[in-house]
Amino acid sequence: MATVIVGCLACFACASTVSAAPDRLRSCGWNGYGQLGNGIFADSWLPVTVSNMPSVTQVAVKNDTTFALKTDGTVWAWGRNDYGELGDGTHTSNPHAQQVPGLPPIAAIATGWQYCLALDKKGIVWAWGSNLHGQIGDGTTNERDKPFQVPGLPTITAIACGSEHSIVIAKDGSVWVWGRNLEGQLGLGTTIDHAQPIKIPGLSNVQQVSAGERYTMALFGGSALTKGAIWSWGDNSVGQLGNGTWTNSSIPTKVQLKSPAIAISGGWDHGTCLLTDGTVWAWGYNIGGSLGDGTTANRNIPVKTVGLTGIVKVSAGVWHTMALKSDGTVLAWGYNANGQIGDGTTINRLTPVSLLATEPAADIAAGGYHSILRFYDTAQPLPSSIISLQTLDPSGSGQLTNVDGILCDNSKAVAQDDLDCILIPYPAQIDTVISAHSDEIEQRFRAKANALSERIRTAIPIEIEL
Repeated sequence: MATVIVGCLACFACASTVSAAPDRLRSCGWNGYGQLGNGIFADSWLPVTVSNMPSVTQVAVKNDTTFALKTDGTVWAWGRNDYGELGDGTHTSNPHAQQVPGLPPIAAIATGWQYCLALDKKGIVWAWGSNLHGQIGDGTTNERDKPFQVPGLPTITAIACGSEHSIVIAKDGSVWVWGRNLEGQLGLGTTIDHAQPIKIPGLSNVQQVSAGERYTMALFGGSALTKGAIWSWGDNSVGQLGNGTWTNSSIPTKVQLKSPAIAISGGWDHGTCLLTDGTVWAWGYNIGGSLGDGTTANRNIPVKTVGLTGIVKVSAGVWHTMALKSDGTVLAWGYNANGQIGDGTTINRLTPVSLLATEPAADIAAGGYHSILRFYDTAQPLPSSIISLQTLDPSGSGQLTNVDGILCDNSKAVAQDDLDCILIPYPAQIDTVISAHSDEIEQRFRAKANALSERIRTAIPIEIEL
């Protein structure tokens, strides 16, 4: 008997039995600096295991370095280290996860373009890495290859990074910023860089902050009149402020949303938000379909990402976007030149692709040109709406095999030479299916996955009853 994993992101599970796997992170996309964390420097168009990373509660990615926060409060990093962003006192890139030394127990992490912020459990912010525009907040522009405590801040409850600017929320709901300000992304009414934290005047009741290359977003709480409103400031050359104009603003301006938002995520130059009804809206740069509206037209007001309901998290990368549903399924869309969508191809996706897995995902993070998925430490059962693992008789005997409500007609199966790959036209969702014996899948999958999309020629029709 052969094992068939149905769904693009499901394929990461091929290499091991999910219930016994100690490593609960998977990654895909560009791997030029080892940011996938699998010990090598080769890109992967399908998710691969991040080695030796159990018990992770949060992942932060934006550029070519990946950061993970474990349940014990330690921070781990891998990938690019040109500016000391791994925080280990060196400038050597590393494809293996290593602990960032010198930090107290950490509650949250955020990353920018080659630097990182960490919020400890006492509300103190730590920073390290590139500091060309003062984004470390130490009053200088000297890079730091070890964590440094950012001075001059009140007790902080949330942190975020743009490309080269930092944004934090204080316990009282005020917002503090520092770093690059060329396009007014600090929201101070100027375009002067600040190498030390400074409070944005007039902002209060801010619940979340997020940022892209040169713009910033804030999600407000407070009264019924302000709760769920998004304000943005900075660069607006491609509509990333979402205010109906193409003009930069160095002071906060309101995003033109018709309904309250509950979460925000800033990509490189596109913004996204999640509404109370579980839908995703996006605006700004739409290269490769990063907005998910079926076009590549830039938008200066929010448009609805098509076909999404029941979403609980959205994560915007440089030019691609990911979403997590309440049942643990993952969707992705946008620019895919490095395989960051994780569907086994490098084809851009103008609308979301549903990525089924053998278990529900717990979290997602879209980075520069790579993506990370986090799974529960203890494997969770699949919701009834997700059917992704089934057995087929590959002998071509023509027998029908019914497994978990999925009826497969094996008489139409045709093996694709040494790839053992088949394509199943699952309704508007599945791009690829990989079939191989469980004890062979590690070798077959890793060696041949990147050739998959080029060599699939035959389809097996199946009938699905959920």
